[in-house]
Amino acid sequence: IGVFIANHNGDTGMRYWDFPRWKRELASLKQMGANTIWFIPFQFGQRKPEDFLFESAHWQLQRNICQEIVDLGMDVGIYSTLNDIFEATIEEHPDWKAENGVLFLEEGCACPSHPESWKEIMRLRDKVFSELPRIDYLMTPATDNGGCCCKRCEDWPVVYLKAYKEEAELCRKYHPNLKVVAASHALSLDRNERVEEILKSSDWVDY
Repeated sequence: IGVFIANHNGDTGMRYWDFPRWKRELASLKQMGANTIWFIPFQFGQRKPEDFLFESAHWQLQRNICQEIVDLGMDVGIYSTLNDIFEATIEEHPDWKAENGVLFLEEGCACPSHPESWKEIMRLRDKVFSELPRIDYLMTPATDNGGCCCKRCEDWPVVYLKAYKEEAELCRKYHPNLKVVAASHALSLDRNERVEEILKSSDWVDY
């Protein structure tokens, strides 16, 4: 039984929890039968670079949440955006900014087809993956949020799965037992079908 704790800035209220509250909630979910807890360890577009320093209160909390899930004997699932970076970085490099269109983008989305912005996207993921104590499941959706509608990203199902494969391989470097979940919700029907078709011949996605 997996439970997703949506601790984003969409005003679920969970982003205001301190660590004692997290401990109470996680213990309660364990008692109710949960064996996997999903959460959002970092949304770059909603945070500042100083929040990602190893000693920062926010990043310490995320690592503590992850460790508490493990200590309670449950698996850890993380929900990650494919291509967000810090808004301050987008301001410094406006040509990296993802283009809006039919996909659901939020703050800080960068074009994954731009070589330099892709390096930054991967640099940030490397820090997340390497510093969280354990990751059992990784879910990165095609959009909602995430994506880019520029010419280079026009065939988004292909771009999404290529980028996600690289992120999953990076995560598996630190967490070799990782299971990968692909998600195409919020895509159009034809793009959903395109993702499904590509995945039929892919061996790196578990679910």
